[in-house]
Amino acid sequence: MMEYPGPISTLTCQPYEFSLTGELTEELTLWRILVDDKLFSSIVQPFSASNGDIECSACLICGYPGCGGGWVAARRVGPYVIWFRPFIQLDDLHGASPGMKAGEVLIFDAEQYAKMVGNGDSQTLPALSADELKLLILAELPEPGLALYCLPELVGDPRGFKLLQRAQQALWNQAETIMVVSEPEDWTEIHLGLDEFGVPECVWRIGKIEPYWAIMFLARPRLPVWLGGEAIAAIFASIVLADTC
Repeated sequence: MMEYPGPISTLTCQPYEFSLTGELTEELTLWRILVDDKLFSSIVQPFSASNGDIECSACLICGYPGCGGGWVAARRVGPYVIWFRPFIQLDDLHGASPGMKAGEVLIFDAEQYAKMVGNGDSQTLPALSADELKLLILAELPEPGLALYCLPELVGDPRGFKLLQRAQQALWNQAETIMVVSEPEDWTEIHLGLDEFGVPECVWRIGKIEPYWAIMFLARPRLPVWLGGEAIAAIFASIVLADTC
């Protein structure tokens, strides 16, 4: 399996003592977390590399684990650990959600993750479920009407409108069929321009592992592994690149 060509994040955990000022007057150990050397949260409950749910906004009144909010989900995907905002918010009753939008993903090398956290084993993290995968992809997958262009151009679908339509339908109906696969020997990188501020692009690498298609999502959405299965095959079954026809 190839290394992910996109950015891999770093994680820095800085423990410190916080003095509670409510009815409970005592010292509470919290972590200041930096992701890629930028502050992610300064009031994180300590966690291990084995924890699938991370409380990034500790309660500063009682300090009791689980009473805060700002939850982040940590899951294994191939040789990586990813963080994302849970789709069923654990903190609905306890304040603000984390500083991550729905569908945003932070990617860490699994071996380095355990070292950066300093305790626990990332191999015992929960694996990303089919439902979580589906929601992560659909949260970042653009509406077909936003398609402006596709490079290289697709025969009969120069904007990539039909491609995005098929992707929405297949991922909604067949997400449970998606699986992590090995890297194809040959692949093509396609860019779908979007009618949004700055004209961002979907960047996808697609290739065949006979007889099926495989895809790696580099942007909109973003996931660090090659994926295959019936849903992916349905998206690309009729695709023809204009420069190969």
